[in-house]
Amino acid sequence: MKPIEKELLYQMKFISALQVSPNKEQVAFLAQQANKKDNNYQATFYVGTNPKKRKNLGAGAQVLFLSEETMLVAYAPNKKAAEELKKKRQTSLYTYDLLTDKISPLLTVPLPITLKEVLEEDLVLVSASLRASDHILYEGSVKERSAYLKQQKEQSFVEDIETFPYLFNGQDFMYEQLQQYFILRLSNGELTPLTPKTFSSSQVVYQPLKRRFVVVGQTPQRVRVPYYGVYTIDLDTMQMQTLQADDTLRIDRLFVFDSSIYVLASDMFTFGLNQNPDWYQVTKEGCVFHGFYGYSAYNTVGTDCRYGSSPSQVIVDDKAYFITTTDAHTSLLQLTSEGSLTTIETFDGAVDGIIETIDGFVLQALLGTSLPELYSYQKGLKPLTRLNQALLKSRYVATPQEVIVYKDGFEVKGYVLVPENYDSSKAYPAILNIHGGPKTVYSSVYYHEMQVWASKGYIVFFANPRGSDGKGNEFADIRGQYGTIDYQDLMDFTNVVVDRFAVDESNLFVTGGSYGGFMTNWIVGHTNRFKRAVTQRSISNWLSFYGTSDIGPSFGFDQAGGHPVNDLDKLWEQSPMKYANEIQTPLLFIHSDKDHRCPIEQAQQLYAVLLHRHVETKLVWFHDENHELSRSGKPIARIKRLGEIERWFAL
Repeated sequence: MKPIEKELLYQMKFISALQVSPNKEQVAFLAQQANKKDNNYQATFYVGTNPKKRKNLGAGAQVLFLSEETMLVAYAPNKKAAEELKKKRQTSLYTYDLLTDKISPLLTVPLPITLKEVLEEDLVLVSASLRASDHILYEGSVKERSAYLKQQKEQSFVEDIETFPYLFNGQDFMYEQLQQYFILRLSNGELTPLTPKTFSSSQVVYQPLKRRFVVVGQTPQRVRVPYYGVYTIDLDTMQMQTLQADDTLRIDRLFVFDSSIYVLASDMFTFGLNQNPDWYQVTKEGCVFHGFYGYSAYNTVGTDCRYGSSPSQVIVDDKAYFITTTDAHTSLLQLTSEGSLTTIETFDGAVDGIIETIDGFVLQALLGTSLPELYSYQKGLKPLTRLNQALLKSRYVATPQEVIVYKDGFEVKGYVLVPENYDSSKAYPAILNIHGGPKTVYSSVYYHEMQVWASKGYIVFFANPRGSDGKGNEFADIRGQYGTIDYQDLMDFTNVVVDRFAVDESNLFVTGGSYGGFMTNWIVGHTNRFKRAVTQRSISNWLSFYGTSDIGPSFGFDQAGGHPVNDLDKLWEQSPMKYANEIQTPLLFIHSDKDHRCPIEQAQQLYAVLLHRHVETKLVWFHDENHELSRSGKPIARIKRLGEIERWFAL
């Protein structure tokens, strides 16, 4: 069979923006595909009862059903138009006639907006990320707007910072920018702010029968905290009322029924930032604890075969359906308006989106070792699209073999991929791949980089050590223990894989990104059993991470369990930098300069020490990429990254 090659990435189609028409008969979505020439992702629009390809909308497009016959489209028809819109901070809207396939200009919005939902005839909910001064972009005259943009350009050489975080992964200086929601009137382009200019919204749900919005958000402090409140806003009066203040709970999911409101939320008191949420009912007196939940609020199954997002919950009459992570899979759960919870089904893979149609549900998913597709779901699953089916046909796709290690009363689950025509009498080089998070999971879904390595002749193995998601709070809680129990779990898993599979122990390799990069740094500082290593978007020093990462003060303090001044020894003890003099393993660094989640200085520190110690090392510095390089970076950069890893392990 033909191998899986890294360049296959250019042919994959990634589904996003899944939605349904007003009468719930037609499904629409965007299929994003990497474009080598333009080094971006081009969106093709699909729609229909059995979705058919309609139009290539280029990069950055958005679509939204206005009616059964009409779509609202936000896009730029060419590169020149896209550059002009970016320069002027505008969005061009068009209507797309589904009967004639004709696209027509509608209006230009004086903000870079994201389309959310149609509220009623002529009214659409949109969002934008703005500073307080940015509101002049839609409030001011053409002359005032032009003067403001000119002033911003002239002052771009300096930043006046008074808040934290002031950087955000991939977006540079984002201080004082808040997520603002607006009601857009399509007939004249009028924008009406939904909330005060000092308020930032994370979730908004419209209740048509009550003509009101239910909003989750906060009034940010100079140093942002992860607490959010619940509010209602009347559409007619635009008056805002507080149901739950923004000082107690981190609110993950919002469920709005006609008669009741529930949230999945955490007080983070017992298990810190990574504490799984519980159920709360939202009343006029605030959020009242309703019951224990104890699992992740979202799908945290990792893969490098996604681009964009889709809805992960839907309300049907008095029942809500949503996706969660259990063990190393995703499950579909049902919540009733009375607050009872039922697991409908657990899937072999990752469900990334869900909508309701007239015939049941449509799921966007990676199931088994298949690439992303849509499936109709009633009492079972039936393929609705076959966008990627032919791509893997006649190619060797390694089937993940489950391996379980029992440790300290916990089950550490992992998987192994073997090369084609695997022969247990031979000895194969092997790669340990470590996920990020750490509160995410590996599963049996298709992971492109690992399939590429298996096709190159490597045994590839990957696990969910303690700290991972899917097994409850106690399993996920490794605060202040980084590099201890999680490290031992990975080494025990490695030992089992070496015992059960034909691994050449003289050719063991290790790599990982984010938390996986931290752990790669930690591993090479504590053992020499790996021949070569690749650390990606890593953490090397908790002391500097605190003040340089966009999540440093919250995540660093919570996970490492200390403050860089008051708990210096504790943070240094958990920092791979402390053990840099012990590293002998050749180590390749892969990092991006717009990664503000794990800043590139984390790689620079450890790289410099190894270089001066004459340890074989190299730093691959990606310009204008961020923490998501391996998953949604520019196509050419993603291929370059995979090539660097292949070459390093082949030396």
